[in-house]
Amino acid sequence: MKHHLIAALVLTLLGATIGLGSAGVVGPGESITRATSGNSTKDPAGVPVDGLAVALSTTTPTVPYGSPVRVAIEVRNVSAQTQFLAIPLSPCAYLIALTNTATGAKNDVSPKGCPVYSAGPWTLEVGKSEFLAFRISDYAEIPIGTYTMRIEGLWRYTSEHAALDRIKIESNAISVTVTP
Repeated sequence: MKHHLIAALVLTLLGATIGLGSAGVVGPGESITRATSGNSTKDPAGVPVDGLAVALSTTTPTVPYGSPVRVAIEVRNVSAQTQFLAIPLSPCAYLIALTNTATGAKNDVSPKGCPVYSAGPWTLEVGKSEFLAFRISDYAEIPIGTYTMRIEGLWRYTSEHAALDRIKIESNAISVTVTP
């Protein structure tokens, strides 16, 4: 009960701080669309690690240069048991790899300058997910070109008293094209 009250307070403060809207739509000047819980989707995801799988998607696969590139991350419980964890509710919690498909050049984007909030620790039931949607273009300039994007790691807490540590976990790959 105590953890659920703390989580509710943190989510309330997080929403007030970064403009989370009940509709889950990115408005002007908003970086984070939403941080929510719910049923897992059937979207493609990466190979599970410790009973978790990460799915990456975008609603803006092709955008003009300078326009927002919106991404959504789903951390899914694919194990046969309830997971006890807290994943920071922030783009800073994820290592995102951008690979230019024409040159093969890879840039790791670990968004900086954003607070790492954690709503938890909490339980993540079997078949449930945590979702975070934001504009990656608010944290990294994405030059003109076509890119493969994937999550390659995330920060997480594994118990109530554990330190925050990065785990290597890969999402599915998505394609993003930035046009002139």
